[in-house]
Amino acid sequence: MQTAAHLDLPLNPEILISPTPEVATVANPPPAAALSNLKQSRVYQSRDLFCSLSVFSTWAIALLSTPWIHMGSPAERILTAIGWTCFAAGLFVRFWAILYIGGKKSTSVICEGPYSITRNPLYWGTLLVLLSQGFFYHNLVFALGLIPPMLIYYFGVIPTEERHLTNRLGEEYLAYCQAVPRVGPRFSRYRSPAEIVVNLKSLRSEVKHVLGWIWLPIMAHLLNTLREFPSWPDIFNLP
Repeated sequence: MQTAAHLDLPLNPEILISPTPEVATVANPPPAAALSNLKQSRVYQSRDLFCSLSVFSTWAIALLSTPWIHMGSPAERILTAIGWTCFAAGLFVRFWAILYIGGKKSTSVICEGPYSITRNPLYWGTLLVLLSQGFFYHNLVFALGLIPPMLIYYFGVIPTEERHLTNRLGEEYLAYCQAVPRVGPRFSRYRSPAEIVVNLKSLRSEVKHVLGWIWLPIMAHLLNTLREFPSWPDIFNLP
């Protein structure tokens, strides 16, 4: 595994690299007790539950309110086109990130490809997919439902993961965090080798996720059509 010296990353003055490239030490490393264990973090373990409650509750509110943009209108076509753009971009970003980090997330520091411009490209991909649903359903309430999950991940989940990776990867990961923004992205830092090694198992797993997500825009179109019927329940009457 490369040391931080080989990453071409700016180092904190407190980080010391030993003369031997294979050996690196951190001055005053944080105590192990202070480093979060993912299995002991309530925020991390409950992230899916909290995010699902937020997304699905606002999704239900959106469906049980009067559509403010009707199917077939110019505005509906524009929002649907934006939705497909976000959806395709989200899938692309996730595939792109998996090609680089598949099977290596907790074993080495990946600082090339999408990971050279942001530390969390997989979350970017997921966010774009979720954001596309707000455009597909033409509903502001659904889009607002994404705010709590974003806050949970930015202030809770991601810092917990970073403490965990610092504990496992040490100085090299600290140097990476100093050079690459948590969310970013910082496009000026982009770099990638001519060839990469792809983990087919991780790629197959991502394909399964994508196949599970394909139904999202299809279901949105179906439910938007049903909402046009006068008999569709209108409880909240929100945009």
